[in-house]
Amino acid sequence: MNIQKPTVQMPVFPDKSVSIQEFGAVGDGVTMNTEAINAAIDSVSAAGGGTVVIPAGYWRTATIRLKSNVQLHTHQGALIKFSGDPADYPLIHSHFEGFPTARCISPIYARGEENIAITGKGIFDGAGENWRVCKKWKFTGPQWEELKQKPSIYYEERGENSLVYPSKASYEGNKYNGQHGGMVDNLEEAEQYRIFFRPVMVNLVECRRIYLEGITFQNSPAWCLHPRMCDDLTMDGVSMRNPWYAQNGDALDLESCRNVEIRSCTFDAGDDGICIKSGKNKPGRETERATENVWIHDCTVYHGHGGFVVGSEMSCGVRNILVENCTFTGTDVGLRFKSCLGRGGTVRDILIRNIRMDNIQEQAVVMSMGYSSAIGSEKDVEKQYPEEDIPEFCHIQMEDILCIGAKTAVDICGLGVKPIHDITIKNSYIQAQEGVRCRLCQNICLENLTVSSQEGKRVFERECVSGEYPTD
Repeated sequence: MNIQKPTVQMPVFPDKSVSIQEFGAVGDGVTMNTEAINAAIDSVSAAGGGTVVIPAGYWRTATIRLKSNVQLHTHQGALIKFSGDPADYPLIHSHFEGFPTARCISPIYARGEENIAITGKGIFDGAGENWRVCKKWKFTGPQWEELKQKPSIYYEERGENSLVYPSKASYEGNKYNGQHGGMVDNLEEAEQYRIFFRPVMVNLVECRRIYLEGITFQNSPAWCLHPRMCDDLTMDGVSMRNPWYAQNGDALDLESCRNVEIRSCTFDAGDDGICIKSGKNKPGRETERATENVWIHDCTVYHGHGGFVVGSEMSCGVRNILVENCTFTGTDVGLRFKSCLGRGGTVRDILIRNIRMDNIQEQAVVMSMGYSSAIGSEKDVEKQYPEEDIPEFCHIQMEDILCIGAKTAVDICGLGVKPIHDITIKNSYIQAQEGVRCRLCQNICLENLTVSSQEGKRVFERECVSGEYPTD
């Protein structure tokens, strides 16, 4: 498979800079610097562009709005701590999990800007502990009891699935959001539940020529970094860190973006690590923006639900993706492709190579369409969906995969009405408790794939090479 590496345009900035201190910012860990930081950015952008410098210090702030032709550069020792007060983050019309909906404006936000950058050695902390719902099974007994004693929290008893909300308004907002199917458009009505609509930490929408280098994003209220419908994005040496128990604590969700390079980055997440998306169901397909021309290389994922993930929101399609020279250690799943009926869209032309995995909790490789046992009466369910609602995975190649320690090596399960097809795994070694399982798929090529366990080595060759797997 020949996947072309994208040509990504880089931003260029005039050789002039100002410090946020020139606009009255104070790095004492107490003073709120929202106005000062944004005044510096506005001034530099209005003057034709340049660099806004955040020196070493403890800088408290609410939303930072990036503007065209501005590089926000942070020095070593700069800690930018965002306010955890929902009152500082007004509701806006936004997107989350593939649907248009109300959300609080993000701590770092840009829409329709171009030639922008965040660089340096600084740390941006999203104060996520003030926003997130917590699940009992993710905590020890003493941790859970301590969490329940915090002021203003709301406790919902569900046994081991019990929840702690940051407030009763968050709990009620969850029910309100569910009543609207995750698509809330009445900002005035939603205002009473503002804390529920927790923001992603960094939200870049319809922006062009973006450069993120060296910085750390951590402790986000929801997803950490969410570029949506952006062109020409480069990430170099960025670190994204969320607690492992962080609900919806994805590191990177790249949605409907084109021409992207992600290199030498590290991810440690409460949900998916590196995740590719492109909208959800019919509302997502109406944007007509696939995620395409993406090169991810020399990255490391520590904890996360998946190392490299596509979906489940992939309704506008994902294509021409190259992932290589990456390490996943301790993730729940290594390579994960997920979708379900209703999504529609096609995921194709993906090459993944030279991946090292260690201590994977579940599958090294998994492809799932949600209806994982689509037989018998469930076939009738599938047939109720029109063609445009049925997703497709095809023409995906994985090679030189080394995994030491997984529960399952490979698990592929498609749909009876549209099997997963034309998938290749070659020149790979996976040490796992269980081997390869393929259902409802066609043209699955396992070439020189070795799966070993403590009971002995099993080599998959003749029966699986270019195999036709039945759909019944």
